[in-house]
Amino acid sequence: MEFEYVNWHSDQPSQLYSDREKITKVFIHLFRNAFKFTPSGKVKFGYTIDSKEIKQLKFFVKDTGIGIPENKRSVIFDQFQQAEDCYKIKYGGTGIGLSIAKYNVELLGGQIGVDSTPGKGSMFYFTIPITEPESICNKL
Repeated sequence: MEFEYVNWHSDQPSQLYSDREKITKVFIHLFRNAFKFTPSGKVKFGYTIDSKEIKQLKFFVKDTGIGIPENKRSVIFDQFQQAEDCYKIKYGGTGIGLSIAKYNVELLGGQIGVDSTPGKGSMFYFTIPITEPESICNKL
């Protein structure tokens, strides 16, 4: 298995002022998911800066694993759900990792989603609003 970090904005500052524990939990669950469902191939992760309306960082974990059928993508962030019941037998797990990731992303004011193609892989992504350190301190 190949593991790669990608920074598509190397000229931009790469500091984030946020809750380290929550972001760590999100990445742990997304990495576990990617490694579990990618028996061979690649897992990449990184971020982009998204500045549509609100400036935010968009992190991603992309794999070349088994992928998720379109009709199952809406349930994978629910507690105790996996894309297929047979995955619990074949791959293990309880089906709560992605719901924990979603919960933590939403606590940070962001959103989480997935793009996937069965047999080709998945890209999970989440956004975190960019906040200046001074504004965080002012909220405390």
